[in-house]
Amino acid sequence: MSMSAGTPPTSRYRSRFLRLFSGVTFALIVALVLSGCKKSGSSSGGGNISVYVAGFDNGNMVYWQNGKENVLSTAGYVGNTTGLAVAGGDVYVSGYVYDTAVYWKNGTEIYLSIPDTSIAAATSIAISGTDIYVAGYGQINSGNYYAGIGVVYWKNGVRTVLSTTSNTVNTVSIAISGSDVYVAATYGNYTAGYWKDGVFTALGSANCYALGIAVSGGDVCVVGSDNGVPVYWKNGTETALPYTANSGASGIAISGSDVYISGVDNGNAVYWKNGTEKTLDAGAANAIAVSGSDVYVTGYRYASQISYAVYWKNGSLVSFVGSQPGTQETEEGNAIVIAK
Repeated sequence: MSMSAGTPPTSRYRSRFLRLFSGVTFALIVALVLSGCKKSGSSSGGGNISVYVAGFDNGNMVYWQNGKENVLSTAGYVGNTTGLAVAGGDVYVSGYVYDTAVYWKNGTEIYLSIPDTSIAAATSIAISGTDIYVAGYGQINSGNYYAGIGVVYWKNGVRTVLSTTSNTVNTVSIAISGSDVYVAATYGNYTAGYWKDGVFTALGSANCYALGIAVSGGDVCVVGSDNGVPVYWKNGTETALPYTANSGASGIAISGSDVYISGVDNGNAVYWKNGTEKTLDAGAANAIAVSGSDVYVTGYRYASQISYAVYWKNGSLVSFVGSQPGTQETEEGNAIVIAK
């Protein structure tokens, strides 16, 4: 999801970017919700496990809980969901509607930017205690004058600007560890990196993207790409991921010492565990979550020239979480959370 000083691209173009490269980022997921990036004791069949997926269904911004769809907005192709968190029984979804950054709490839409006065989008969300953190980008003004596009995050609705550029800003993702706030983004002339409590660390060289971030203990992992190669950085050290062609990494999750990354490779939804690639289906994988020994991936499955929102559990297609085949043509899952 790139943004220039002019009018932002339509939802569908943004959506296609999410399919290939997003963040939401978006897969802080179990790390934040269940166990602070540690491995959960949950496993398949244990306890009351709910699968939440935020996504897009034929013009509607939605989330599904165990396959049941909840419509958040009907803004058509000028909006999308981007991130998801579940805490204390409450469901939080980040996104944008037209040119406005928003998040939804239990289906109620809350503005982060003022509609029609500037351009902004929310691209990731995290909950820490009673605090709601939303990362994104937005138009920055100096007095009555346009000053550029900013990498920003909101804490309980109050905006902090981390950096401003006259060029572009791409998907911004956020992770919270204790009292520390981590934000990853790509901005300016394809400068990838992350901020820890406002202090910036650059990653890679030119033509790099930082598209998702996860924190576990003292380890900071960022997923993205380096000159078209899918990569992740662990504490600043880059690791290239194996791929065939036309590949992109999207979401990231950490469980113990294992690093899980979702993405696309040569038209297929895939994920990597510690650098080993597993092919799921024709389509793309946008986000990933880990619960105990189970790996959940969401995105879309491509069949008969139609895309369907789905998720996979341990490599197996569980169900169509959107409409049944043949009824819709533009669906995708953008973020996933596994919660008790």
